[in-house]
Amino acid sequence: MELREFHNALRILLNLDRDEIENDRAEPMTDAQWEDFRSNPFLFFIKCDDHMCQQIWTRIVASKQTFGD
Repeated sequence: MELREFHNALRILLNLDRDEIENDRAEPMTDAQWEDFRSNPFLFFIKCDDHMCQQIWTRIVASKQTFGD
């Protein structure tokens, strides 16, 4: 992954909405999880469980494909 791609992925992470993260999840995010995400998306992404991490990554990749790098 090049710097430009990484930087773009971080920008996408900062702009994800709750409904995008919850898409296809069996259980929606709790209000506390959403507040944790909004207050520090980077730290939330590092600390979240594997399933949540995968869901967020899927949204980042989908956004990159939609809007390009």
